[in-house]
Amino acid sequence: MPDEYRILIIEDERSHAILMSRAFNTFSTQFEVIIAASLEEARNEIAQRCPDLALVDNMLPDGRGVEMLSHRRPEDQQFPIVVMTSYGDERTAVEALKRGAIDYVVKTEHFFSELPRIAERAIRQWQLICDKRDAELALRNSERRYRALVDNSPVPILVHSMEKVVLANEKAVECLGATTDSDLIGRPIEDFIVPDEREFVRGRIALLYSGQSTAAAEQHMLRVDGSIIDVSVAGTPIDYHGNPACQIVFLDITERKRAELALRVRDRAIASATNGVFIVGLSEVEPKIVYGNPALEAMLGVAPGKLEGESLDFFRADPREADQLQQLQSGIRQGIAMQETLRLARAEGEFGWCEISIAPVRDEKGIATHVVGVVNDISEKIRADDELRRRNMELAHVARLSTLGEIVAGIAHEVNQPLYAISNYGSTCANLLKSERGDREQNIAHCIGRIVDQATRAGEIIRRLRNFASRTEPKLENREIHELIHDSVELIAPMIRDNDVFVRYDLPDQMPTVDVDAIQIQQVLINLVTNACEAMKSVPGHRIVYISAQVKAEMVELGVRDSGPGLPGEVDIFEAFRTTKDGGMGMGLAISRSIVELHGGKIWCQPSNEGAEFRFTLPIATEGTEVENALDTNRVHH
Repeated sequence: MPDEYRILIIEDERSHAILMSRAFNTFSTQFEVIIAASLEEARNEIAQRCPDLALVDNMLPDGRGVEMLSHRRPEDQQFPIVVMTSYGDERTAVEALKRGAIDYVVKTEHFFSELPRIAERAIRQWQLICDKRDAELALRNSERRYRALVDNSPVPILVHSMEKVVLANEKAVECLGATTDSDLIGRPIEDFIVPDEREFVRGRIALLYSGQSTAAAEQHMLRVDGSIIDVSVAGTPIDYHGNPACQIVFLDITERKRAELALRVRDRAIASATNGVFIVGLSEVEPKIVYGNPALEAMLGVAPGKLEGESLDFFRADPREADQLQQLQSGIRQGIAMQETLRLARAEGEFGWCEISIAPVRDEKGIATHVVGVVNDISEKIRADDELRRRNMELAHVARLSTLGEIVAGIAHEVNQPLYAISNYGSTCANLLKSERGDREQNIAHCIGRIVDQATRAGEIIRRLRNFASRTEPKLENREIHELIHDSVELIAPMIRDNDVFVRYDLPDQMPTVDVDAIQIQQVLINLVTNACEAMKSVPGHRIVYISAQVKAEMVELGVRDSGPGLPGEVDIFEAFRTTKDGGMGMGLAISRSIVELHGGKIWCQPSNEGAEFRFTLPIATEGTEVENALDTNRVHH
C-alpha cells in the first residue's frame, strides 16, 4: 500500500471543500488532497494524474457528479468514486451505485469528521475489488492456457468432474467416435466404461479425487457407437473451474493389442503346425542329410527328395550369421542339442529369419547316430516384434511430449536470461567502439567472448529441453561452490551494475564440491539474484544482495537475500504462473524448485527482518560421480 493517498475533492462550495481538506490533513494517515470546483477542473486533474479516490458532489456548476461515472460496475472504473450530496435522495443514491459509484454519502453534521474514515473504507473496498479482478483474470488466463494445452495435445484427454465429462479435446472426440465434444460433455464417465470394468475404474477415480495420480493401466472403453477399444489410461487430479476434477489421458492400443494377440496365435500355430524338419545321419565320415519334409523343401525351394544326400553345406546363411551357422554345423557333427536363430537362404533367393533347433538321436548304447532339426520360419515373428517395439517407443515418446507440454511456458523464461546477458554485453561493445580508451580492444574481446559463452549457454538450455523430449538426463559433475556462485554473478554483472546493486558474499574459504549440473544450478542462482535486484528497484539508498553458503548435514546450503520490501505472506511464490512482478511470467521460482529437487535438494523462502531471503540445499559430492555419469551415457532413457 502507498504511504500517501491522492484524494480528489470535487466540490463547488469553497467552505465545504476547505472543511473536507482540513479533515484529511488532521487525520493520522497521510493524504494528498486536490480540490476541483467543477467537472472540467476535475477532468483536467485526472488527465494529469489519476487519483486514488474521488469525492464528488452531485450538484456542480457544469453538471451532476454522477456524470463522472461512465461504467455500470465499480471494478470497471479507473479509480473509486464516492458521490456526496447535501440531500438524502434515494433515487440519486440508486442511480449513483448503478452507474459504478463505490459509495454514496449524505453531508450530515458528522460528515466532515468521518470523511477520512469513509475514504479509507472506500479505498480498502476498491483494493479488494481490484484484487478480485486480478485474481479472476489470472484464473481465466491460466484456464485458457490449460485449455490450449489440452486442445493441442497429440493424445486424447478427457476431464471429468462430479463423475461427468466437462472437457474433451479433439483427439478424445476422434478416439471415442464422436462428432463434436458436445457428444461427450455432460455424460457420466461410466457411459464410456465397459460394465465388467466399472468397479475397477471407480476405485481408480476414488484415488484421483483423494489427490493421488494413477499410473497407466490397460482397460477397455466404449465408443459412442457402442464398439469397444483397448486403451492405456493414466489419471491426474486437477482443479477445474474451482471444482475437484480428474484429467484422463488415454491412448488407443487396440491395434497394438491385436498385434500382440496375432503374435501369440502365430507362435502357437508355429509350435503345432508342420514345420520344416530335417534328419542328418552321423554314421558317414561327413554328415549327410537323409530327410527333409515337404515344408522344409518348400521353404528352401528344392524339389521333393532333393535334400537327401546333401552335405551340411547345403544350408546357406546370411554372411552376418556365418558364425551361428558354423556353430550349428559343429553341434550337428558333435551330436549335441542346441538352438540358433539366423537368416537362412530361402526359395525366393532371399534370406529369411529361421529358428533352428537340433537334438541328437541316440541308439541303445547312447551313441548319437542322427540329429533331428526343426526349422521354424520366424520372419513374421521378428517383424511383429519390431513393430511392437516401435509402437512402444512411440508410446513412450508421446508420454514425454505430454510431460513437456506442462513446462512449455517456462521455455521463454529460461532462454531470456542468457539473451539478456548477450544484449548487455552487445551494448557494452557498442559503447566501447565509440570510446577512445586505450584498452577498448581488450574489453571488446572480453565482451565478445562472453557473448559467445552466453549464446552457447542459451543453446545448451534449448538442447536440454529438446533432449528431455527424447532421452537425455542432466549431466552431474563435481563443481566448486565458489566457482558456481561467482560465474553466476558474473553472467549478470551488467544488470547488477545498471540497478546500482552491491553484492556481498559470506562464503567460507574451504567448501566441499557438489554433484550438480552446473548450467541448471547457475540458472537457479541467476534467477534468485535477478529477482533480488528487481525487488530493490524502488528502494532508495544502498541496494545490497547478500550471497552466503554453509555446510549442514551432508548438504551445502546457499542463500540469497536482498534489502528490498520483502514478499507478501499469503502468496505461494513457488507456484507456476504466480508472480509479484509487473510483466513477470511466474515461472522462474517454479523452475528453480524443479531443478533443486531434481538434484536431491530443497528450496524455500526464509523469514527475514529485511527484504526477501531464499535458501536452497545441494548434496555434497560423493566419490564415483564421474564414473556413474560415464556409465549413464551408455544407458537408454525413455
